[in-house]
Amino acid sequence: MKAHVLFDNEGHVAAMSHRKEPTGQWGFLAGPGQHTATLEIPAELAHLKPRDLHESLRVEHEHGSPRLVAKKKE
Repeated sequence: MKAHVLFDNEGHVAAMSHRKEPTGQWGFLAGPGQHTATLEIPAELAHLKPRDLHESLRVEHEHGSPRLVAKKKE
C-alpha cells in the first residue's frame, strides 16, 4: 500500500493521503522546508488505521530516496 506524504527536512510527517486505488492526481503543496513523495507503507505497519499510521511513521531521507520507517521508541 502506498501513501502520498508531506514531510519536513527532519522527517516528521505533516500529512498523509491514502487511496486504495491510486488514480488521478494526489496532492499536497509543500511549503518552505517541506517535501512530498508517494511512498510505500512498511508491510509490518500496513494493518494500522490511517490515524495510527500517521502517528507511527517518519520519513528517512538522509541516504538517498525517501522512505517511510517506523518511529523509534523513546
